[in-house]
Amino acid sequence: MTESIRQVCPALEAYDVVLGLEMEIPGKDYAALIHGVGHDHVRAYYDTGNSTAQGLDIETDIVPLLPLLEAVHLKDRVAFGTSRPFGSGNSNFAGFFSVLSRAGYRGDFLTQHYFDADPEAAAAHSLAFTRAQLQARKAA
Repeated sequence: MTESIRQVCPALEAYDVVLGLEMEIPGKDYAALIHGVGHDHVRAYYDTGNSTAQGLDIETDIVPLLPLLEAVHLKDRVAFGTSRPFGSGNSNFAGFFSVLSRAGYRGDFLTQHYFDADPEAAAAHSLAFTRAQLQARKAA
């Protein structure tokens, strides 16, 4: 897999594009794969929900990826199960955001909402939940 990714690296560099890989493997293996590609334009795009669904603790799973982290895809899921509204799944957001805060992460977050009958309310809940997590880490 790393060889096929390496083949696109000259184009990434020429167009100043970062390829953020979103993978469903443990953080240590994920980091090893990106290091194996060995190019600054290939980075991690971490998905909290998918990692939680695999039974991983996102607080510790993210650590090997911190120097490689391009962006974070936020969603809440049940371990070995489906997506849930933020705060009602098993994702360890308090620990996860604490690690990101201590590491000085300033990258992007993309939230994936758990849609129900009211999509606007779901989006508002997701935004409020994320803001509260970020504010709690600033206050700590």
